[in-house]
Amino acid sequence: MSAKSPGAPIRARTTGCVTTVQLTGDQVVIDEASTPALSGQLFDVARVVGPGQLVLDFANVSYLSTLLLATLVRLHRVLQTAGGRLSLRNLPPEVYKVFEVTRLTALLDIQQGEPGTQRDIFPKEDERC
Repeated sequence: MSAKSPGAPIRARTTGCVTTVQLTGDQVVIDEASTPALSGQLFDVARVVGPGQLVLDFANVSYLSTLLLATLVRLHRVLQTAGGRLSLRNLPPEVYKVFEVTRLTALLDIQQGEPGTQRDIFPKEDERC
């Protein structure tokens, strides 16, 4: 599955039971104004994922609001209830620090990205659930 709707800040791709969501654009700022629309899109994707894994690629995120942190906690709980899992990948150091300070690194599956690099997080076609 690949999805990108006009004006939507996300692109999603599903391989097997893993759906990977990338935020589109360079130096993405997720502020209080943009969080509700993004939250709605993430929960729409989560409904499709169900018991699978939802991976969010934060490689190009330069700022995120505390409102998004609350959304991610709710999204984690919704997926967990459905037997699924939320993972955050490629977080820039300054964004990762927000998760560390709020101690969300203990709750969420988070991997910091290496400075100046972006790892490919799409699963291989032959990977199974």
